[in-house]
Amino acid sequence: MKIKNSSNNSLFTYSFLGILLIIFIGLTISKSSEHRSHFIDGDGSGHYAWLSALFINHSLDFNEVFEAEKQRKGLDYQGHNYHKINGTTINKFPPGTAFLIMPFFLLAMLLSYIFGLQVDGYNFLFQYGVGIAAVFWCWVGLLYLFKLLKSYKLNTQASLIFVAAALLSTNLFAYTFLIPSFSHVYSFAAISVLLYFVRKYFLGQKLSHLIFAAIALGLVFMIRPVNIIIIIALPMLAENWLNFKDTVFQKLKSLRFLLAIILVIIATSPYLLINYLQTSHIFYFGYQGEGFYWSRPEILNFLFSFRKGWFIYTPFYLLL
Repeated sequence: MKIKNSSNNSLFTYSFLGILLIIFIGLTISKSSEHRSHFIDGDGSGHYAWLSALFINHSLDFNEVFEAEKQRKGLDYQGHNYHKINGTTINKFPPGTAFLIMPFFLLAMLLSYIFGLQVDGYNFLFQYGVGIAAVFWCWVGLLYLFKLLKSYKLNTQASLIFVAAALLSTNLFAYTFLIPSFSHVYSFAAISVLLYFVRKYFLGQKLSHLIFAAIALGLVFMIRPVNIIIIIALPMLAENWLNFKDTVFQKLKSLRFLLAIILVIIATSPYLLINYLQTSHIFYFGYQGEGFYWSRPEILNFLFSFRKGWFIYTPFYLLL
């Protein structure tokens, strides 16, 4: 199969989205209505809570959101993602996931007003808004993954097989269609965009590619700050050492990288501003009491444990 012109490219591109929507609709029809009516749950409710707090309660204090969640989930609900700081209830989850869901949330909000539904952030329009948001951003991630593979001169068939495997042979399928309010599919989309534009900048050193890469990096951080470790992999996107050295060490002297740093800061500024307004600190680590055991890393368990071991749950990666 060969893509010969722009019209075929457009058809080919949107076919990705069509397939994902068919899967979403098929799962919705085949599953019980109760199972497919609550997409905002678990950790995902914490990522989503930013939208309820800002657009429903008009507040950066999450106490009202927490109380509403207790009404929906039971008074014994602990709300592990909420903490009290200086009398303000904060949300330990960063707002990046909510930012990507926001257009679909606002559409659900508008439709709720039009059809006279309770605008509480949790009626079925909001639930399915999150489901469609995950499908859309999965499509964006797969599309840019495909474009990234093609930049390595990989043929269309091989690229399609890899993209299909990324969806069907990893946790991406579950995080897109079953638990779409979690941050993972949104991280996948932002990182795919970042990798593609960094790769394109190494190849052509166009300013527009650097700008998009910088904005994507800021968004990657705002979705999950730990995602920033992806920068370790960025040098591998260069064609070779000479390409990397010329791009980084030579261009570092120009104003382009200063512009990139400024754009990353601008992209993360909503998160930093919210931190300051809530805690009086620009940087605040919300995961208090949580972290890694650096002195005794569980490498074997991470790879092969039946408690979410990487290769046990996603054996596809053994082939890479």
